[in-house]
Amino acid sequence: GEVEMSKKSLLAFHDEHSKKGNDGADQNPSGALAEAVRAELEEKAMDLNGRLQVVEGMQIQTAISMEGLMQAHEDIASALRADLEAKHAAWILEIGALREEGQSRQDASVVQSGAMQTTQEDNTALRRILEERTQEVVGLRP
Repeated sequence: GEVEMSKKSLLAFHDEHSKKGNDGADQNPSGALAEAVRAELEEKAMDLNGRLQVVEGMQIQTAISMEGLMQAHEDIASALRADLEAKHAAWILEIGALREEGQSRQDASVVQSGAMQTTQEDNTALRRILEERTQEVVGLRP
């Protein structure tokens, strides 16, 4: 629709200007038409070129933003990995310390158990000696 309209208006413009040829107003009407069309096309080309540069600029900004996001993502992943590795190492040390503490407590329990056994044996021996002495003392009574 618009293209047909443009053709008709350009043809009308051409016809109107070509009729003026003999009165000296415009001896080269098709040149004027070509110049008007060329000027309009140049203007549209400049507009499109400007728009293209804006789009290219936006693409560059988007690429820079994406690169920044990817770098930030890698930095965060790296920091998390380092944090987990540090925590893992700390947990291994803590588990080792707890094992040592458990072993120490077990060793202490064995020593304490042995001491209690020795004390019980000593008490039994003392009781026996005390009973023997008591029997001797009681036996000496008339």
